[in-house]
Amino acid sequence: MSPPPSHLQLWRRRYQRLLRLYPAAYRAHYAEPILQLYDDLVRDAPPGTESRVITAAILDTSVSIVREQFLALKARLNPKESPMAKRPFYVRHRITLGIAAAVIVIIAAVSAPPLVTATTNAIRLARINAIYNSLNLGPDYIPSSSIVFGDKRVYSWDKSRTYSSAKVYMRQADVDTTVAELRPKIEAAGFKYFEEPYPGSAQVELHFKSADNHYIRLTVFSAHRNSVAQADDMALLAAYDATHSPKEAPSTVQIKVNLDDNNE
Repeated sequence: MSPPPSHLQLWRRRYQRLLRLYPAAYRAHYAEPILQLYDDLVRDAPPGTESRVITAAILDTSVSIVREQFLALKARLNPKESPMAKRPFYVRHRITLGIAAAVIVIIAAVSAPPLVTATTNAIRLARINAIYNSLNLGPDYIPSSSIVFGDKRVYSWDKSRTYSSAKVYMRQADVDTTVAELRPKIEAAGFKYFEEPYPGSAQVELHFKSADNHYIRLTVFSAHRNSVAQADDMALLAAYDATHSPKEAPSTVQIKVNLDDNNE
């Protein structure tokens, strides 16, 4: 396989330097998969379109950098959202920064709309996959199904809600043991627990949020009990619960990732 042309190597080095403008914590998690995505896009570009792909990637990444710097400033300068705290930099200079971001978005939109959309979706997909990879699930989590996508899918009947990517695993352990193992893994990946909507339920659901306003929904339930519940026979389910633990092994584990909201 021949090496890429020298001008492509030059632009790759420039793109690497651009990624350094991301906040340090974000860069540590996502710089490598974003760079890999850039390499894939340039490699797969039709002959003669490499420059357009590179331009779209740089413009889209610039928009992303502005957004992530906003979020980093917000977390650093006003972590508790206190109304008495001094207004952070991004608020005091929101007009200037907003104009700069708008200019970047307009340039990107005018330059190569289809490529910008494709690049945005690909970068989002890389971020989602990086989140899943950061959980470091062991080999005892056996994949069952996966629906992972990069495009932002808004509910047709509620524009404030978006669909989440989801992966489902099977594990030969009871529900409580599985939750006790997964919660610290999720927190170690940079997500903070903030609610359990149905405490005391046989099906455990925990919600987590990162400093980047990304969300993880963890749901764990007994695979055997769930198969009984799907029969929609309350008497049968009551009889099962009377003779079995509602959280017995094996467990079904569903992990949802959403970069936009926690409404699903």
